[in-house]
Amino acid sequence: AAPAASAADTSNMLSRYLGQELNHRIGAGRVLDADYFKRIDALNYTMIHDDGQHVESDVDALADRVARQFGQIDYMINNAAYAGEDRTVQEQTLENWNRVVATNLTSQFLVARASLRHMIPRRSGVILTFSSTAALRGFERKSHYTASKLGIFGFTRTLALEVGRHGIRANTVVPGAVKTELLASYFERIARERGVDA
Repeated sequence: AAPAASAADTSNMLSRYLGQELNHRIGAGRVLDADYFKRIDALNYTMIHDDGQHVESDVDALADRVARQFGQIDYMINNAAYAGEDRTVQEQTLENWNRVVATNLTSQFLVARASLRHMIPRRSGVILTFSSTAALRGFERKSHYTASKLGIFGFTRTLALEVGRHGIRANTVVPGAVKTELLASYFERIARERGVDA
């Protein structure tokens, strides 16, 4: 039997599928062949800023690099997610809160803003953000995560109102539960606390 796909493999497959679908739907007319994905892989880019400095300039530089590599930015898909440490509001630390909000919400703003510099002059583009069902119902000890994911709704709705006049669409996707390491570790912890099998 074939080995099960890892969360990273699943994420990569989903990203490629979304890219192909968006490319088809917005009519960019570009053939997504092996060379296209080699150029995407060549853009592999990791930014780690524990001190929070230089993040804006690095995001802008990445958007410029993508535009140079492909000639334009047709769509931006932001699926950043970080759960942080599970804490009640009373136990919550500002450091834990800020890191989750920065990853899940501030990143959406920075990458969208950087992409818009290339989309608005062309009057074309799609910005797709990902939220979570956690934003709709809340979870104990997840105030930081649920607040950040709920914030994506407000951000994307406002963004859509602002950029629609420039021919750009902005939408939020709220997928159901997806079997990832993040979700599995959460359920395992809950099961341990309740003394049941995960």
